[in-house]
Amino acid sequence: MNIQLPVLQKVTLESGTRYYVTPDGTKYPSVTTVISKRKKEQLREWRERVGEDEANKISYLATKRGNIFHNNCEQYLKKEQVTESIGEMFDRVTPLLDKISDIICLEQHLYSNELRVAGQVDCIGKYEGKPSIIDFKTSSKFKKKEFIWDYFMQATAYSYMFEERTGIAISDLTILITCETGEVQVFQDKRENWLEKFKELREEYHKEVELLSPSNDNKNVSDRVTSKWTKSVIGAFGDKPNVRKGVKAEELVHSYLKNVYNKVTWFHDRRDKQLQGIDLSRLS
Repeated sequence: MNIQLPVLQKVTLESGTRYYVTPDGTKYPSVTTVISKRKKEQLREWRERVGEDEANKISYLATKRGNIFHNNCEQYLKKEQVTESIGEMFDRVTPLLDKISDIICLEQHLYSNELRVAGQVDCIGKYEGKPSIIDFKTSSKFKKKEFIWDYFMQATAYSYMFEERTGIAISDLTILITCETGEVQVFQDKRENWLEKFKELREEYHKEVELLSPSNDNKNVSDRVTSKWTKSVIGAFGDKPNVRKGVKAEELVHSYLKNVYNKVTWFHDRRDKQLQGIDLSRLS
């Protein structure tokens, strides 16, 4: 099956938030960025527990291992020579990769105007003869299905984006995990079990991040917020002439509140930047 899908431009803001730019110039957050919003508290507690230095070391190694593993899977499925392998962790998963056929996409960019997200799917093809969204993961230890809700959320978003772009509906989700402890795991589920949950999560991200942070490239968001504050202040005290010639109280209040707003959100973004750039799905 020959399907042509666009390559999207990736953008990382100063806050560390990752976005993709669609062909018409629309900017959407990555699926992992949206999902990581709900996991920030969990990650923060983990960093406090193990310490900053150790957390940074583990995060770096886990991300590097995951990136190499994805490259290994892509090369193997393309029947290319596998370079810089992660060794036995990869070797153990090849029997599962052999069950993949009729590949439509490998490491392909996708986006959805309805979900307002974008991302890069690992693989879309048939797993054991059934069309499936397939995701490759590494882990330092054995996983339980109830703890990988984020994997299924991610695969669900890819399924929806793919259908919106191509008209092809794929309901099956397949997660392949290779563990440092020697296990190889396969988890499967259906998109319909996760779609509404992801939509709720996307709306949560919109309300808690996009409407509040000027660094998300939503134009004039700080103006809109501070204008509401200004009207409330002026409504209480009245718009009286200020000692500065030609400047009304409303203008000064708005300027002051906008400055306060931007300083608060700058601190918020600076804090969050320390939590970005880590693929939570590759930490355990």
